[in-house]
Amino acid sequence: MLSPQISGFLKEFRPGTHAVLFYDSLGTKHDFLFSYLKFGVEDQGLVYVCSEETPSKIREEMKKFGLDSDELTRRNRLMIRNYDAVYLVEGQVSIPDIVGSFSRLARTYTSVGLSGLRAAAEMSCFFKHRMVDELLKYEYALNRTFDFPAEGICGYNILEASQSGHLSTLIQLARSHSTVIIAGPKEQIILEPEDFADEQLGVALGARAPLSTERTRIYP
Repeated sequence: MLSPQISGFLKEFRPGTHAVLFYDSLGTKHDFLFSYLKFGVEDQGLVYVCSEETPSKIREEMKKFGLDSDELTRRNRLMIRNYDAVYLVEGQVSIPDIVGSFSRLARTYTSVGLSGLRAAAEMSCFFKHRMVDELLKYEYALNRTFDFPAEGICGYNILEASQSGHLSTLIQLARSHSTVIIAGPKEQIILEPEDFADEQLGVALGARAPLSTERTRIYP
């Protein structure tokens, strides 16, 4: 369950916000990202990019959560896409194409009277395909604040990053966003990127996982 502070933050998301969510489980991810999208149903176009779960699974989980994914899709208010149609198209990462596609979609939504785009994305595909360098370049290219009518949350599974040896990369990723959200079974934290530190990941997770942020080699 989201804390009142987190719910308030997700509801009053400022235009242009480029936030990052570090989460510990699929259930936590669903609670945060689906709540965030639900707050934008009335006046924004919604996008969800899948990487950790399939589009059909996300569509099913949205329905359980109370988001009518089928109806929103029918009304052209929701798009659910797999990562290989957005980030790794034919195995290649083209940052101008990715940013351009989000920008054009945001302006399409404003052209029909909506306030813009509200996007949520699972980012684990970059770790799975050993494209961490491209990931960092992409996140920094977006800047901390979008220059088109959109808001977004990039989601990263803390345990997956730890187990694959990329936990220290999360520190760099935090610096490329305007707001850092850490969600674990012990604590939910909202931080400015300058205030983010390694130890807070462990605090949020409690004893669920031995975290190591040893900075030996960041890229695979």
